[in-house]
Amino acid sequence: MILDWLKRQENFTLIDKRIANFFLKDDKNWQQLSIRSLAKLLFVSPSTITRFCQKGGFSGFVSFKETLEKENKMRLEQLGKINPNLPFEFEDNKESIAKKLQKLEIEAIKETSSLLNFSDLDTITKLVNIYETICVYTLGDLGPLESFKNKFSKIGKCIIIENMPLSAYNYVRFNSKRWLFILISYSGETPDTIKIGQELRKNHGKMIAITSVGKNTLSELSDINLNLATGGKLKNNFGNFSTSISEMYLLDLIYSYCFTDKFIENYKRKIEVANEYEKFRKSNNPLIRD
Repeated sequence: MILDWLKRQENFTLIDKRIANFFLKDDKNWQQLSIRSLAKLLFVSPSTITRFCQKGGFSGFVSFKETLEKENKMRLEQLGKINPNLPFEFEDNKESIAKKLQKLEIEAIKETSSLLNFSDLDTITKLVNIYETICVYTLGDLGPLESFKNKFSKIGKCIIIENMPLSAYNYVRFNSKRWLFILISYSGETPDTIKIGQELRKNHGKMIAITSVGKNTLSELSDINLNLATGGKLKNNFGNFSTSISEMYLLDLIYSYCFTDKFIENYKRKIEVANEYEKFRKSNNPLIRD
């Protein structure tokens, strides 16, 4: 994320540090500044500001500023929230833990929803409906993906889940033109995932990335991005509490959009399969009985 990059100041020149420290100030007056106004204020040239932004992986000052504003807004919203890395403490009783987890999961979905771009979701819906086979690759939790696969199987879509890097790489080598690929990486910098993304880019395959907010290598490689709730640390976390919920929400959105795009056809297909294969399912519980 940009704020972390600004704080680390790795390989920064003295001028780079002066620019970075300006953006790290508590006041947000820079949000209203043009590149020329900022350059004049810092006694540097506009081209110096541009090169600084490009060092961070941005095309220029405008894209840098927009992403930094987005990150600052998200950080402010996270103040006072439940810690997604360890959402309970030593002295918490069972009721307190239950309430904290409830609040954390609600917050994760709200944050993920606030990051949505509905134009991107429309594009994703079209892509998923075009391709007969979708390969989803992750080195993380497979639980949300199994649910995703199960849902799509009910409307005749083939979902392949892969967490072996070499297998995923081979799928890309031989199927990049015929399959749609979804790559999931919270950091967006996992070496094996990046290698697979680079191979997809080289072979002109279509790729959707599910990753954290902010620029990273995976988001730069992909055709389109969906952002996960961000706040969990890479190492110092005790379970992917908010990330798993955020990921499940995004995958459910993809399925729901694709289902409603051909609602009548998919509804009839699901009911036909249920009547054929699940006709002997029954329950005495009136709450769940059909």
